[in-house]
Amino acid sequence: MRKIKFLKYSLFIIVAFIFILNYFKTYRIYNLPFNLPNQLRASTIPPLGTFMSKQYKNSKQVILHEKYHWVQYEKMGLISFYYEYLTEYFKKGRFNHWMEKEAREATIMKKVSK
Repeated sequence: MRKIKFLKYSLFIIVAFIFILNYFKTYRIYNLPFNLPNQLRASTIPPLGTFMSKQYKNSKQVILHEKYHWVQYEKMGLISFYYEYLTEYFKKGRFNHWMEKEAREATIMKKVSK
């Protein structure tokens, strides 16, 4: 019983923390001292920021791509962003995902402000 209560409170604190961070919407890049799994170069996790693999930390192309995901998040909001991303991800995968295609196109066209 205590364990369940602890888990409920922990989950509440984590969700509250994420919503508080969402309020500030400050874009941050975290350079990881290791590489991400599954050949990921970086991953944007709103509202926390972008987590960059060690070998891509100076790649302007990767930074622009991930920054565009942040722009998508700012336009859509936290819940809509995750809902759209995850539902489409499970239907079509990461490569064919419309948000990924849009970010790739924006990176090529350099539509993201630096």
